[in-house]
Amino acid sequence: MRRLHHRTANIIFGIGLLLLILMQFWFPILTSGNPTDTRSTSTKGKKAFFLLMESQDFDIYRADDNLNMTLQTLGPSETYAMLGPGRLPSTFQWEQILEWVADGGTLLVAAPWQEPQLTIPEVGITIKPNALSPSIESAVPDEVEETSSADDEEEEEEETEYRFFKSFDSAIYESDKIAWAKGGVIELEGKAERTYKGLVRCESVLQAVEVPHYRGRIIALANDAIFSNQSMMNPDNAVFAVRLMEYSLSEGNYYDAITVEEWLSTTAVPKVVGLILAPPFRNLTLLVFGILWIFAWWKWFRFGPYLPEPESGRLNIVSHTDTVGTMYYQERLGRYALEGYWKQLQKELNWSPHRQQQSRVISRLARRAQRDEAEIKDLLNRTLDGIDNPNLQRTDAAHLIRELAKLRAAVFV
Repeated sequence: MRRLHHRTANIIFGIGLLLLILMQFWFPILTSGNPTDTRSTSTKGKKAFFLLMESQDFDIYRADDNLNMTLQTLGPSETYAMLGPGRLPSTFQWEQILEWVADGGTLLVAAPWQEPQLTIPEVGITIKPNALSPSIESAVPDEVEETSSADDEEEEEEETEYRFFKSFDSAIYESDKIAWAKGGVIELEGKAERTYKGLVRCESVLQAVEVPHYRGRIIALANDAIFSNQSMMNPDNAVFAVRLMEYSLSEGNYYDAITVEEWLSTTAVPKVVGLILAPPFRNLTLLVFGILWIFAWWKWFRFGPYLPEPESGRLNIVSHTDTVGTMYYQERLGRYALEGYWKQLQKELNWSPHRQQQSRVISRLARRAQRDEAEIKDLLNRTLDGIDNPNLQRTDAAHLIRELAKLRAAVFV
């Protein structure tokens, strides 16, 4: 059982160490996820669109790192897609994005359908919710507000469903079966108003535009519903989404590289956990965990063979007596055992070589043991003769020791 325990411990610690090593190269995503990102399988998610782009041989991948780090890795002619980000970039981040676009990149940005509010500074593109946007609350009289909770839940479910325009017009892909959701309007001013190119109009409302920015360009959509899993169920919607991404590719983008921004859509994790598991510190954190894991493995049990049990500095008197008695018995040295017992008894009886003292001791023994003095004197004489006899049998020595033990027990107990 002991070996099995150590074998099991070796397997557990070994697998744990292997996982820590593998996480240096592949680390799971710890965020709870956004229901509208490219990993979500909900109706508002975009996983079906991402898989469709992969199947069409696009070099598409997700950018989970910090936005600043992502921009440093992007090529000058790639397409950078922000499909309904969970939070908008800061002013400084917008400046970095526009600087990358000015060098020849293509930014495809779609406002989130539920909250279509987005402004791109220095360009003149603004996306605002229209009257049918789910973020706009209509005025309701007090009498109507006093409805049952069941009716409220039904209304909330209806508000989360898409509402579509009746007409669709686009030069990218012509079809009367495309379902374009309502949810936002695009307003242009300044440079964007003078240089824009309309890509999608629904009921004469501008829903997608292309605005040049120095050597690059910006493609803005009023909402991101066209990329949702529900939208991908419509074949014409799926074809339009693919054609739109094809349109976003620049001439210098030889590998059809498309980067989908996901860092802005991730939900926040606890600050301490987020700090130690963020890419700049992740490898160091895993290294520390690996060292602690190896230390725990080392302290769990000894490596190598088992050490011998430490011997006690002082043996038990009973085990010592048993060992000596066994040795005397095997070597037929009964008189030595008798001699040893007699020496110990002499100390207890205060035995003396003087006859007068011996007589007093014998008298005291007879009185306490309630035995005859001659009988006790005879026992002591036989003991002394046995000690001097080198041919004393083991049985005779054992008999004498037993008689002396009875005498001692009668006197001292």
